[in-house]
Amino acid sequence: MKGRTLSIISLGILTAFSSAYATLPKYADVAAVIKKPVDDAPVVFQGYIIRKLDSSTFVFSDGTADIKIQVDREVYPDVKVDPMVRVEIRGEVEKDEIDEVEIDVGGMTVLGE
Repeated sequence: MKGRTLSIISLGILTAFSSAYATLPKYADVAAVIKKPVDDAPVVFQGYIIRKLDSSTFVFSDGTADIKIQVDREVYPDVKVDPMVRVEIRGEVEKDEIDEVEIDVGGMTVLGE
């Protein structure tokens, strides 16, 4: 009986989590993120890192708009990335109290030129 109760509770928690996750927007491009940002929404974009602002902050462009991205050292690829090298970024939208929007990058793949 305890096992069945635990299974029912676990199923309820998983259902609630997946429902909440399903309500987050799916962005087609960076311009859509900037237009209507939702904190913690997952994103995957392909484009270019066009400028370095500091050791972990860059400007990313997918051709529709530019956005600041935060990339931890362990996530940044071991190859030189410049504005001519296409990358895919995976991360979450971060929106702060003053409505500044950026992407916290959790993964990056170099796609080539």
